[in-house]
Amino acid sequence: MKILSFLLIFAVGEVICWLVFKKMNRTLIPPGGPEPVIHPIAKGIMERITLYVGLVHGFPQIIIAFGAFKIATRLRDNEQEDDRVSNDYFLVGNLISLFFVMFYAIIYNFISTIIYT
Repeated sequence: MKILSFLLIFAVGEVICWLVFKKMNRTLIPPGGPEPVIHPIAKGIMERITLYVGLVHGFPQIIIAFGAFKIATRLRDNEQEDDRVSNDYFLVGNLISLFFVMFYAIIYNFISTIIYT
């Protein structure tokens, strides 16, 4: 039953998260900019499930690892003038993802204490 609660919270949260990111894309990506593809969506879901599992199982250090991975993947040899938009998009997107994961964990822990204790 715990796994069902875990998965249900994640599934509902991901639908809401998808709607938030869809709105964010309209706001931060300039008209005529690249359309989101499935690869970043799948990557975001994998990141959030990893963080969610880590937080639910008592490993808050997963947030530090997440930050290190994200910074390492953003390092570049050359700076571009239009990089400010992508950096803002990157920062806002990661903060929203982290917020959703923490919210999932809070809801899961709340439900677990009510139902399973």
